[in-house]
Amino acid sequence: MLDIVEERRKASSSAVFTFLKALASTQCPDPGEFVTIKTFAANGGSDPAEYKLSRPDDLVAMEHVTFAPFFEALGARFGLTVLASILLERRIIFTSSSLTQLSDSIHAALALLYPFEWQVRCRFPFFSQSLFSASNPLR
Repeated sequence: MLDIVEERRKASSSAVFTFLKALASTQCPDPGEFVTIKTFAANGGSDPAEYKLSRPDDLVAMEHVTFAPFFEALGARFGLTVLASILLERRIIFTSSSLTQLSDSIHAALALLYPFEWQVRCRFPFFSQSLFSASNPLR
């Protein structure tokens, strides 16, 4: 969909607006199904443009994710800062006294990145306080 928006943006901002308006007025298809968006041609042609968009099947895999622990622990503003940092490929350390909250928060952060993936080089589901103290000389 972003490719279509970029293609139409090169023609004009009104071409993007009409596409997004047509998209917003269309019902979201079921997973694995297609929807056809019809709007005027961005290049000024007389034939209307048709775009066939599909909804991926893998969204079902994210339905089990609970986002509440992530935003309860971090708040909306800092949670978005963390997500921005992940997208900017910065190093992030999640810590918590609760293993459940830690695990749920990491899964929520990964799910919020969809359709992108976090290219994690090293991820420990948990590690001891002594290991964290050894890796953090400023404490």
